[in-house]
Amino acid sequence: MNYVISRTEMVHVGGTKSYTIVAISNVDNGHALLITRWGKIGQFGQMKVERCFTDRIGAMVTKPDDTINAKMALKLNAKIKNGYTPSPTRTITVDTSNDVASNINAYWFYLGKDNAKFLCGSDLTAEALNKITRPDVISTTSITEEIVVGAPPPEPEPSREEIVKHNVTINANWGMF
Repeated sequence: MNYVISRTEMVHVGGTKSYTIVAISNVDNGHALLITRWGKIGQFGQMKVERCFTDRIGAMVTKPDDTINAKMALKLNAKIKNGYTPSPTRTITVDTSNDVASNINAYWFYLGKDNAKFLCGSDLTAEALNKITRPDVISTTSITEEIVVGAPPPEPEPSREEIVKHNVTINANWGMF
């Protein structure tokens, strides 16, 4: 299988924020992933993964605006209007899912197994799959669902009994009046 990986990095005019767009397309099955990462310079920040299709398959399956190139251009133009300066887009072609994992290593780590299976299909090797060590990042089979990664999951709300117990330990007279 053939994969095309395009990467564009941008820095805000203030010099403190960065934004990266990585587009990975599977030329053979027409599936693609658009990965956006944003945050302070020098830190990984947050990441979002969107499933879409290549231009060839996308025209048959979805609206033309849902193809990887259209989404990438839309995001790029929006960021340029908001004061980001892009570096030249780097594009490479690789042959296997292991090569994809090696070329986007930090992003592959957070990708999620469902997204890797969507992109690679039967070409996904066990070695590449084992490089994804974040099983808590799970996507659904929906093409339009977006996944935001980077923030820790919210802590569960304490039960009423736990709240009362905590308040009584702080103040023995709590609830007496």
